[in-house]
Amino acid sequence: MNLYDIILIGVSLISIPLVCAIWLDAFYAHRKRVEFSLLRTAGWYAAIFVVSFVPTVIAVYNLKG
Repeated sequence: MNLYDIILIGVSLISIPLVCAIWLDAFYAHRKRVEFSLLRTAGWYAAIFVVSFVPTVIAVYNLKG
């Protein structure tokens, strides 16, 4: 595994959950008829980040061995 693979994994772990969190909060706000909330988006982001981070760490750890 080279440096570019690590950079790509890092960028995807940050950007993909962020985009998903924004979409989730936009749909949630529309459905519940409330305003878009940056604090709620941060909660969505944390949840999605954890869900995507744990399997990625396990996969990368298994690739090394």
